[in-house]
Amino acid sequence: MSKRAAKGTNKKEPAVVRKNPRVSARTSGETKKKNKFGTVGILVIVAAALIVVIAVITIGIGCNGKPNGGSIFNNKDTDLNVEVQTDENGETIAADSTAIQIERQNLLNNDSCQVIITAIDTQNPSGYTIDVELVNKTDSSQMYSVKYATVDGLSVDPNWASEVGGGATKEGHITFHKSDYAAYNLGFTDIQLVFVVNDAVETSTQITQQAVIIYPYGAGTATMYTRKEKDSDVVLVDNNAMKVTYIGSTNDDVWGYSANVYIENKTGTNLWVSAADVKVNGTSLDPFWGTTVPANSAAYNSICWTTSQFSEAGITDGVSSIEMLINANNYDDWEALQITSEAVTINP
Repeated sequence: MSKRAAKGTNKKEPAVVRKNPRVSARTSGETKKKNKFGTVGILVIVAAALIVVIAVITIGIGCNGKPNGGSIFNNKDTDLNVEVQTDENGETIAADSTAIQIERQNLLNNDSCQVIITAIDTQNPSGYTIDVELVNKTDSSQMYSVKYATVDGLSVDPNWASEVGGGATKEGHITFHKSDYAAYNLGFTDIQLVFVVNDAVETSTQITQQAVIIYPYGAGTATMYTRKEKDSDVVLVDNNAMKVTYIGSTNDDVWGYSANVYIENKTGTNLWVSAADVKVNGTSLDPFWGTTVPANSAAYNSICWTTSQFSEAGITDGVSSIEMLINANNYDDWEALQITSEAVTINP
């Protein structure tokens, strides 16, 4: 990926807003959740020579959990108090060597619930962490979750959800686990989250959803992840909606066989990408695969088969061909027409 700009300045910069409505997760407790805008507020936070800009975008939600009308954007800049970090010689500590100091700030706040950012910890051994305070203003339990997240334009799921009892306040720690991003040299210059709050009992009842964009080093220094192409890459799909690149296979005696892909969503729509009519070495064999790629982002993913599937299908001498349809649908509207469907062949 491109190099991060050296340092931010105190100059406020306009936030970049992407319209990404999401749906909720259904889990209990603060735990990992599996597979992965409106009123805008911008916070400018200067830690030493750092700038943190947080743009908060909300979408009105109706009783059916769908957005009401269009999005309404109101821009607001707010200067926050910060603590400058210096070393023993009085020199400013570099951005990469300290947690980012910020003032408590609302990310989400309405009559029913509130999410307050309290800290950004770049040094958590588990991975980059955003600390929040969750406030339930109702008498019923609520489920808070991050449905989707991107870091520098790459989909990286923090696998986070937390249940908060009626009238209660609870700390939350949204951690991007190092194992999910270490290989990609991400700079965490552009972090996009979508918070969803649901009733914890009537889980289909969505209370609110709100998108947040965080620029830890200033909006002007944000850089998007770019994967370096390799000679071994095979482009399977490349159209107006998405690009799917086969980047190699892995075979594990326990977990099975995986055809690894890199998917780039070229649209402003959240895509559900899946496979159909799959044949391995000429034998029909459906994989365990389907993934959501957020709007205007990219994702690494794997099309997987278990060892038992291969064994039962008599595939014992390796994979010579994989044939399939790769489909993309609008994740937020299952009644909409299919966006794209292309027949592809992989010869590992």
